[in-house]
Amino acid sequence: MPGADHRLGATAGPVAAGDVYQSHPHALVQSKRHGFDRLLERIEGLLGGRVGDLAVRGGRVVHLPSGRTMNHRVGVALLTAKRANRSVVLRPTDARAARRFQDWLGEVGSCVLVRALGGRHYQLALRAGAEPPAPS
Repeated sequence: MPGADHRLGATAGPVAAGDVYQSHPHALVQSKRHGFDRLLERIEGLLGGRVGDLAVRGGRVVHLPSGRTMNHRVGVALLTAKRANRSVVLRPTDARAARRFQDWLGEVGSCVLVRALGGRHYQLALRAGAEPPAPS
């Protein structure tokens, strides 16, 4: 963050990545030496992946074949969770938002759908027989 004190924790000494992974096996370690811009690139890369014909770009869901975008918090959460092979637990209001997202996916002709797994768990899936476009 511009203007932030990047020396925070400098007196604590180096932290071994192994210690971090032992405490939290899914942690991602980022060295301060690479700078703030590299951290932003890495976060965008983690959040900007593809599922079928959808991608997250700049915090928005993009239907790649049509170029149409949707600013949809639940849609972004579902895409990032799918990339991690996880489901998302949604409150009733968010479940309604997931249904609106599903409606949008149908409108744009996406090969992706929102699947209710039960117990308020939701996940994205590819439609039966649908082939996602080749990565560009």
